[in-house]
Amino acid sequence: MFLITSKFKHYAKDENGVRHPCAIPDENGILTLLRENLKQQTCLLVVANDPSDLVLNDLVADVLYKAFMMTGIKFNQVKILDYRSVKQAATLIQNADLIFMCGGEILRQLTFLQQIDFKTLIKNYAGVVISVSAATMCLTTTICNFPEHVKELNQPRIVKGLGIVDLKIIPHFDGTALTYQGTTELPNLVQDYLLPFSDNYHVCGLPNGSYISYDGTTYKYYGKHYDIYQRKVVLSGNDNVL
Repeated sequence: MFLITSKFKHYAKDENGVRHPCAIPDENGILTLLRENLKQQTCLLVVANDPSDLVLNDLVADVLYKAFMMTGIKFNQVKILDYRSVKQAATLIQNADLIFMCGGEILRQLTFLQQIDFKTLIKNYAGVVISVSAATMCLTTTICNFPEHVKELNQPRIVKGLGIVDLKIIPHFDGTALTYQGTTELPNLVQDYLLPFSDNYHVCGLPNGSYISYDGTTYKYYGKHYDIYQRKVVLSGNDNVL
């Protein structure tokens, strides 16, 4: 099962920007659904966004592991899939009970997932996958590759994704206030980049805290989300309440 998220709250930053683990909230029932579908708590696998940043990957994995422990989900071990472990990718994925796909830069993560042939490796996986932000977008058929930072302005706007999820998703989207809930250097991101995607595509705007479950056949929405088409934004509610 995939739990497709915009943001997964599991840490807080102190005044110096250092991450500290915190208990994970059961927002829109995500922990309830995770516990129902988590068969064992033997191994947590963290799939890096930047496979070359080994120090950050170790930190992210440690904080996430401790956050799950604080929440009562006690994995025996945590593994990391980055450039250190690409040769073991197939084994790591098949042996994991929960795969956590980190957010970050979209094209960097897409390149890494393509390099390890993630779509093939995950095909017969029987555990749970949590995707966050950029990772969520990588799973889709068509990526609405909007820029968060000035350095990303020259990137292509429409990119072919892995095609695991047949949706077009914009994470961190508050369709009520028409604002972006992520971090960006572009003050008019919604009007200049996010809404124009809907000129040619039906897009799902996924706010922080909402998520989509996908079992290979059915999509179910938890929390509000927004249907966006031809720059019209329509609020949709829960399919399920846990």
